[in-house]
Formats: sequence, structure tokens, C-alpha cells
Amino acid sequence: MQQRSQAVTDTGLTATEQRMIAAILAGREADLAGEAVRAPVVSALASGLRPEGTPGAAGIRVSNGVLEGRLDFGHARLSGPLILTALDLRCGDDVTALDLSYARLSDVVLDRVSASGGLVGEKAYVAGTLELRQCTFSHSVRLAHARCDADLVLTGCRIGDGAIGFDGSHMRIGGGLDLTQSEISGGCVLAGASLGQSLVAREASVAASEAGIALDLDGGRIGGDLILDGSRMDGSIVGADLKVSGRLAAHRVSVTAVGGGLLTSGLTVGGDAEIDDAVIKGRVCLDGASLGGRLSLQRCLVDGGDIAVSAADLNVATDWLMAGGKFVGQIRGPRAHIGGDLRLARAKMFGSEAAFNATGLVVEGGCDFARATIVGVVACDRGQIAGAVTFDGALIKVERGAAVQACGINVSGGFHCGAGFQTIGAVRLDHAVVTGGVLLGGAHLKSVATARGLAPGSVRGSGAGAGPGSGAGVVGDEDVVLSLAGARVDRLVMPEGAEKRPKGVVVLAGTHAAVFEDFAETWPDQARQREGRAAEGLASRVILDGFRYGRFTHPDGDGEGRRTPQPKAGRVAERRLTWLRACAGTGPSARLIPLDDLRYLAERLTAQGLEQDAALVALEWRRQRRRRRPRFSARRMASWLVDVTTVYGRKPGRALLGLGLAFVLFTGLWSWAANQCADIGCRDQSVFRQVPASPGKAVPDVTFHPLSHAFDRLLPPLAMGAAGNWRANIGFRPLARYRVPNIPLFVAGETDKAKL
Repeated sequence: MQQRSQAVTDTGLTATEQRMIAAILAGREADLAGEAVRAPVVSALASGLRPEGTPGAAGIRVSNGVLEGRLDFGHARLSGPLILTALDLRCGDDVTALDLSYARLSDVVLDRVSASGGLVGEKAYVAGTLELRQCTFSHSVRLAHARCDADLVLTGCRIGDGAIGFDGSHMRIGGGLDLTQSEISGGCVLAGASLGQSLVAREASVAASEAGIALDLDGGRIGGDLILDGSRMDGSIVGADLKVSGRLAAHRVSVTAVGGGLLTSGLTVGGDAEIDDAVIKGRVCLDGASLGGRLSLQRCLVDGGDIAVSAADLNVATDWLMAGGKFVGQIRGPRAHIGGDLRLARAKMFGSEAAFNATGLVVEGGCDFARATIVGVVACDRGQIAGAVTFDGALIKVERGAAVQACGINVSGGFHCGAGFQTIGAVRLDHAVVTGGVLLGGAHLKSVATARGLAPGSVRGSGAGAGPGSGAGVVGDEDVVLSLAGARVDRLVMPEGAEKRPKGVVVLAGTHAAVFEDFAETWPDQARQREGRAAEGLASRVILDGFRYGRFTHPDGDGEGRRTPQPKAGRVAERRLTWLRACAGTGPSARLIPLDDLRYLAERLTAQGLEQDAALVALEWRRQRRRRRPRFSARRMASWLVDVTTVYGRKPGRALLGLGLAFVLFTGLWSWAANQCADIGCRDQSVFRQVPASPGKAVPDVTFHPLSHAFDRLLPPLAMGAAGNWRANIGFRPLARYRVPNIPLFVAGETDKAKL
């Protein structure tokens, strides 16, 4: 802009200044045509200190020139507008180029104004609009405690010197605040400000103040929307207890604040809060926030270090969406309440220990983690989920312990871990209540110990707990791959086939399932053990103490489409018993199956009409009870004898057959001995000799009959008396040749009488 020197007249004014004053007093715009005037001349005119008069309703309108010095409208009162267009304000050593402090103005419009200082308007009152369009202030714009009844517009401006950019704290703005495409160096402070309409900062760029804050909205009140689409904040956005009546939109916002971020605890938004496609190098803090619509952080990149998103006690009226986002740091949402769905499909979460921690979370809809990639624990203990929890296609990895920790959770729509779901770490649903069932078909679960190739029990932990007789041995947290201890589920579906079993210890102690679907014949996979993969084979087993189920779907171990319509009797029992024996694990108690598990399996098979299979399970229950008795106790021996002879009454014909064989054997033996007698009927006493039935009685004159003798010896209760008077003659040649010990006399010490 050109500047021509002007001679001062007798009135103390240059010709340009005189023309300017004349135009202003005439109600016209004063076009300086590139010439310079003294700023105090304009200030004096506005303050009524010039003898020429004061501006009228047309106000002061100056354009296309240079104002030298400080333009001071402090405490001034203008009934008309103040419009400065295409001016260059040169204030010299003064840091303030334009002073509006305590002024009472109608409208203020600064268009393409460039100032070597700042703008001060503390406690100013503007009855109309305060507009700064494409202006440049090398120092700060200070409007603290100012009041503007209409809009405050700062579009396309460059403001600040790095210390303080824009200070609008405790302002009262009847309309909205527009910071579109403005560049502010030193932060934008609107703490305690009140806006009647929206705050718009599209494509704005704000560099942080010395405190590291780019946009300060603490305690602010916004009557409309908060729009930050496409803005760039080199510092934190803070908004503790901020209240927004409309919606919050921050699409494609960029926030760079190490140790800071988007800090809006206690935020209240009447509508939706949409922060989609944002890049935030810092954390997002929404603790205690309340949203009347949905919260959307879709496709965001949040790098918060230890914590990416903190949303303790968050209240969202509809959905919380984080699909497709990448979050470095933990997502915290304890005691949060979501009125709709929680969606993290295709999200990537990387936490140091916990990736998602939402203890006590309440979701009125469902939780979707489908195809998510998660490093760290997903924890939702004691949560309340009205819909389904979905992990289809998700991948979760942890260094130790559980991958999914949802103890005590209440899920109404089911827990779906379908095809493609993979974990390195346990899925813990202890004491959970799942109405829709736990569906593990197609899931690939692996414990931490198995993933490291460690033997079971080699990694110490608090332990999954195993009831007596389970054969579980030492079970640490790292050995467990699935735990539903004490859970109540409508349906429990295990992966189809033993080769797809979870690789680790599965704890079903105290679990109650209305329907249990299990297709595998054995657990662990015996083929895997034969191949020598001991780390997987030995660690894969199940703890069933107190496991209860209403119906055993496909109890013979065949999957849908492969099961025969009428399985062979006993086939189901054989497979289930093999399954239970494999569940017992290894070690001294490997053969001992918990009796309650056998009893309950028999009851369930009976209820399903598989009575013969139930009888075989009951038979195994008797044998298992026998093995628990002392090895050489009378009751154990008697039980063994009953098992051998009659299979506990299931095969009474076995005893009759054995008795018949013994009868034939002894009859043949005694017939052969009778044939050795010299006299028919053995009256010669050479092989058998007769004795009286009692002392003093005569020997009866009867012949020896092998058949009746064998019958009396084998069945004493039914004896016919044929064997009562006959004894073997110990002088008979075969008996005399071999010295047969008399056990009772030998024990008594009479060795000389040890021959029969």
C-alpha cells in the first residue's frame, strides 16, 4: 500500500485527515486511497473530542489506507457501526493496535485489516455483530468478559504471537462464534464463555499456548453446535463441564498433544458427538460425559500412550461407535451406560495390559467386536448387555492371563465367538449369565502356556480351581483357555471335532447349561498326542466338577449331518466315557472320573431316551466307586467279585454259566476219580472213604455218585446229602505223591501236620 506524505494545515490536520473527517461526518465511507492518517484523529472523532462534531448513525467507515499509532476506542460510544476495510494499523512500539475496552458499539466490522499489534476489547459491549474477516494481528486478540449480542466472526484471520492467541474467556455472545479457517498462535481461550448459538471452527489451525492448550472450553455454554471439522490443534482441547445444546462434530480433526489430547470430562452434549476420521496424538477423556445422541469415534487414530479413551461413568443415549478405529492405549469405560450398541468391529486396539476395560458396563443393545484386532485384555466384569456380544473373526492376544475377562457378566442375546475368532489367552466367563448361549463353533482358542509351548502347571498363577477328583493337577492362570465356572448359560456349543478343541484347560466346574452341544469323541485330541505334540495334548483337558446340562445334543460325538439316525446301543456311552476319561487328565488319579459327573451323565442320557447307554454309565459309576476304596478291603473285593460274576446284575447269565462250567468240571474230575476205585460205588474206600455224619453213628451203606457229589459241593444250600459222608482218601496215589500244604495248620506252626 502506497503512502504519501501530507502537509499539516492550520487546523493541525492533513488534507487526507480533513477529507476523512468530512466523509465520516457526512455519513459516507472514508476512502484513504492508500494514504496514511493518524489513528488518534479517528479515536478523537469517535470520542467526541474533535470540534468538527461526532459521527452519526452511519458510524465510522474507513478503508484503503494506513492508520499510524494506536487506534483507541476505549470507553467510546458509537451509535453507528465501526467498519474498517483494507487498512494497515501501524502502532509502532505499542503492542495494542486497536483498543475497544469498555466501549459501547453498535457493530464492528474489520475486513482485511493488518495490524502490527493486537486487539484489546475487554468488557466491551457490541450491540450487533463483531466481525474480523481475513485480518492479521501480530499480537493477541483479547475480548475477555466482553459482550456481543449477535455473532462473533473471526474467519480467515491470523492472530497471536505464540503466548496468547485469542482470549474470549467469560464472553457473552448472543449469536454464534465462527473461527473458520483462522490461524491462532498461542491458543484459543473460551473458558466460561456463553454462546447463544453454535461455535464453528472448520479448517481452523490453533497452536498451543505456553500451558499446552490449543482450545480451552472449560465451563463453557454453547447454545447450538460445536463444529471442529477439519481443524488442526497443536495442543490439547479442554472442555471440563462444557455444555453443548446441539451436537459436537469433529470430523477429520487433528490434535497433537503429548500428555494431553481431547480432555472433556463432564461434557454434556444434547445431540450426537461425532469425532470420525480424527487423528489424536493424545488421549480422549470423556469421564462423566452425558450425550443425548450417539458417540462416534469411527476410523479414528488415537495414540494416547497408556490410555487412549477414558470414559468412566459415560452416559450415551444411543450408540457408541468405534468401528474401524485404531487405538494405542487402553479404552476405559467403567460404569458407562450405553443406550444403544457398542461397536468396535474392525477396530485395532493396542493396550499395555488391558486394551478394553469396562467393568460394570451397561449396554442396552449389543457389543460388536467382529474382525477386531486386539492386543491386551478385553475386560467387562459385572457388565449388563441386553443384546448379543459378538467376537466373530476377532483376534485377541495377551502376554499372560485372560484375553476376554467377563466374570459375572449378564448377557441377554448370547456370546458369539464364531468362525475366525482367535485368542492367545483365556476366555473367562466365570459366574456369567448368558441367556442366548455361548457359541464357540469355529473358534480357535489357545492358552498362554500352550502358545509358549510350556507344560501345564509350569507357569504359576492364582489357579483356575478344580474340584476333588477332577484329576486336574496344578492348574495356573496361564494354562486356562476357557472358564465358565459357576456360569449359567442357555446353550453351550463347543467346537466341532477334537482337532478344533481349545488348546488349554477348559473349566466347566459348576456350570449349568440348558443345552450342551459337543461333537468331539475325546478331549484332548488323541491324534495330536500320537503325533507327539505334547504341549498341546497334555494341556488340553476339561474340568467338569459340578457341570450340569439339561440336554446333551449329539451325545455320541458326531456332528450335524454325520450322526446316524439310530446309533448302536452303547456307542454313546462308550464315547462319552472315553471323553470323560480324557478329561480326567494325567497322573495318579487319571483313571478316576468324578462320580457326580457320571451320575449326572446317566440321568441326562436316561432323559433323552438312551436307557442302555445310561445303564453303561451307571455301571462305570459303580466301578469308579469301587476304585476309590482301599485296595484289599473286603468291600472292594466283594464288589470286584460281583462285577466279574454278574457285572453288577446286568448279566446274571454269566454267573449261571460259570456255575455250570464248574459243575461240569468237578463232575468230570470226580467221575475220573470214581473210575479209579476197585469197587463200583467206591465201597472199597481206596479213593473216597466214608465217615459217619456224627460221632457214634454208623456209616451209611451208600454208593458214591459223582453228579450228586458235585451238586452238593457247589450248592451247599441245596445239598441233597450225597456228599455229607464222603471224604477224599489222602492215601490215594495222586494225593500221596504230592505234598499239599494244609494252610490253617501251617499258619498255626504245626509243620509236621502240613500234609492233607
